Amino acid sequence: MADYAYREDDSAESAAQMRHGWLRDYAALPAGSEQPLSTFRGRHRAASAAIGYGKAAMMFHALRARLGEDAFRDGVRKFWETYKFKTANFDNLRQVFEETGEQPLVEFFDQWLDRTGAPMLDITSARTIEEDAGLEVHISQDAEPYSLSIPLKVFSRAQEQDFRIELSQPDQSFRLATREAATAVQVDPGFEVWRKLVPGEAPPILRDLIAAEQILVATVDRKPDETVLAFAQEFGEGIAKEIDAGSELDGDAPVLVVSSKAGSADFLERLSLSPRSEELPAGQVEVWIVPDYSRKIVMVALDPEAVANQDLPKLGRRLRHFGRYAWVSFSKDGTAERGSWVVNTPRVTIPK
Repeated sequence: MADYAYREDDSAESAAQMRHGWLRDYAALPAGSEQPLSTFRGRHRAASAAIGYGKAAMMFHALRARLGEDAFRDGVRKFWETYKFKTANFDNLRQVFEETGEQPLVEFFDQWLDRTGAPMLDITSARTIEEDAGLEVHISQDAEPYSLSIPLKVFSRAQEQDFRIELSQPDQSFRLATREAATAVQVDPGFEVWRKLVPGEAPPILRDLIAAEQILVATVDRKPDETVLAFAQEFGEGIAKEIDAGSELDGDAPVLVVSSKAGSADFLERLSLSPRSEELPAGQVEVWIVPDYSRKIVMVALDPEAVANQDLPKLGRRLRHFGRYAWVSFSKDGTAERGSWVVNTPRVTIPK
């Protein structure tokens, strides 16, 4: 909550980026690795961090939206005053917020604490209502129904309008009183709902390899050695296995490729993958995940000087801290620039 409060103080865009980061971390988890939030005891792997930190933070964000700012702040303050220097649990937390919010919250906390998974939200249809120029939107969720408060953004030729709907069924229709005929609609464009991201919202990030059960390790224009494998083992949580960089990379396991800068360009061209992006600043060590959705491939491109001087295992450990980014560039003095690929929340076009 504290880290997020700083982001909100900074800007609405910064806060939305942090919320997207939580959802993107969750999207990177291998199937079967998720545990309920109620079982969280401490961070030790990517899966525990995505739930214990990311999902917990989203729970508090959703609780504030439900109770309102004043009741939420009163609850946080009362919880601290009541339980400081004591042991407390989620039931105690719920009881305090029930008092300050003056409403029952058993179902809300049960949904957040005891269930695993997240819904995929989909606008199955949207049409203009001729008699009043309003908008009818039909939304579905692909899981056992969650009770969700979902923001919608509606676009028209001259303006945008924000709405919030309450979804609790597998499929529901909503009528929105738009000021003029709508041209398009977005679901949760600010990433305020704990949900599965759609492909355009989930460009690849380094966390995809960190959390993978196995990483394939290839070296280009240099001999494989134990430092490269040690680098992969420090970077990822799964098993690292060396492969021949000249192979066709069959299968679905993510791949870590260590090479010179020239070698990385040749490798990407040979496999018809996207070349190094111009967004990536030049550095002595450049690390990026290839923005192709079909296969997770991370390139580690080294200057000749870095090949001789870089402690690869140490670099692997450091890279874990950049998991939510798509690229990192390290300068000669060790400073890092980082960034991610463009995120696009799809708009559903309204038929004329």
